[in-house]
Amino acid sequence: MAGNHFYTLDSQGELAPESGYDYEGIACYAHGNQVPGTVPLYRWFHPSIGDHFYTQDAKGEAAPSSGYQYEGIACYVFAGQSLGTVPFYRWFHPNTGDHFYTMASSGELASQSGYIPEGVACFVYPSPINNSQPLYRWFQVGFMTRFTYDNNITDEQRERLIARHQFALNQIRGCNSLNPEEKRNLLQTYVRPIQHSTIDDANVFGRARINGNRIWINIDNLFPFGDNEISQTLIHEMMHCAGYTHPQRTNNDRPGDNGAYYSTPPLRSEICIAGAQSDVVKVNDIDKEVSCSIVNNECTIGPIN
Repeated sequence: MAGNHFYTLDSQGELAPESGYDYEGIACYAHGNQVPGTVPLYRWFHPSIGDHFYTQDAKGEAAPSSGYQYEGIACYVFAGQSLGTVPFYRWFHPNTGDHFYTMASSGELASQSGYIPEGVACFVYPSPINNSQPLYRWFQVGFMTRFTYDNNITDEQRERLIARHQFALNQIRGCNSLNPEEKRNLLQTYVRPIQHSTIDDANVFGRARINGNRIWINIDNLFPFGDNEISQTLIHEMMHCAGYTHPQRTNNDRPGDNGAYYSTPPLRSEICIAGAQSDVVKVNDIDKEVSCSIVNNECTIGPIN
C-alpha cells in the first residue's frame, strides 16, 4: 500500500483521477464548514515526493521547513473526542514520505507495508451524523517505484536520471501544453515498470518503443547537454511508452509551428520542461538539429547528420 494517499470532501476527487489516483472509498466523515467544537484540518503538499499532509496545526508542524506547500483547509474535525467521534490515526512511510490516515487502530495494512504510527491526527465521525460529509480517500502508486536500471548504469548516473524524471513529473502537473487525458496517460506510465538501458550508438540520445516498457539512453551523448535536454528526452520517450507517436519530421517543420510534427503530444510535452520547443544542440561547438525518427514503432532521438 506504499504510495501516495489523498483525502478530500470532493466526491469527484478534485484532480486525483487525472493524476493517476485510484478511488479507495470513504475514509471517515467530517464537516465542510466549521461548526461548534470543530477545528480546521489543514492540507499541505510536497511537490517533489507527491505527499499530502494533514494536520490541525495552523503552522503545519514541520511541513513548511520540509518543502511542503500550503493548500488550504481540507475539512473541519474535532481536536478531542466528542460524542460519536473516533480517532483518525496518522501513519508515515519513511521510504516514500507518504502520510496515511485511517480510523482503524491497527492501521489496516500500514505496519506490514513499512509505515510507522504517528499517533492520532484528530477525531472524526465513522458514519454520516450531525450533517457531516464523507472524506474520500484516493491512492496513487508511487511514481517511478517500479523503474529499473541496467547494471552498467552507475549510481551517480541513475540518481541523475531519477532527478530529471522527478523534475519532469513536477513540471507536468502545472503544464498547459498537455490536455488532462494526455497528462493522465503520462502519469500512469510513471507508475509502470520501465527498464532503463544504455545504448552506444553515436547518433542516438534516447530511444523507446511505442507502448513499450523500456527506454534506452546514450549517457555519454546526452548528459553533457545539461538537465533540460535530459528531461526533455526522458519525457518525450515516456510519451512514446504511453502510446503516443508522431510523423517523421520534415525540413519544413520548425519548433512552435503547431504543424503535424511539433503539435503532437511527445513534442508538446517538451514545452513542459523548458517552456519552449528546441531543435538545436551544440555538438563539438557546431549547432546541430535534433529530431525523433520512427522506424517499426521504435522512436529514436538524436542529432541530424
